Amino acid sequence: MKIISGELKGRNFYLPAHIRPTQNIVRKAVFDLIGHDLSGLTFLDLFAGSGAIGFEAISNKAAQVTFVERDSKCFEVLQQNISHLKIIPYMNRPVPYALINNDAFASLKLLARQKRKFDIVFADPPYGRELAKIVIISATGKINKAP
Repeated sequence: MKIISGELKGRNFYLPAHIRPTQNIVRKAVFDLIGHDLSGLTFLDLFAGSGAIGFEAISNKAAQVTFVERDSKCFEVLQQNISHLKIIPYMNRPVPYALINNDAFASLKLLARQKRKFDIVFADPPYGRELAKIVIISATGKINKAP
């Protein structure tokens, strides 16, 4: 898979065999909506998987990206991708990132206790477990129902 925009555009990274990554068209749409210059912004990539979205954020100049991934195989690939992409030496600027190998919801509680705040939070949970609904409820404390 390739990074599709920004400073690292065209660079390849690895995918864990057992996941369905966020498709290129979705990644492009996300960054078309939020912008391609994330200078000074902090970014949280929940359910990071291979790190595709977080790498796009780094490539688009995010000041700091935190990757959260519970699955040990995905986390191992995420670590390999960080090393493979050589992000900091390649980009000639500090790009602080954090890797958290933990459940997304436990990580949100930990980050809140640490008073960590993010400008952009991206969550793309695995399908079929209704985790998206739980993320929305966790983030807002409620779920809006249509009248």
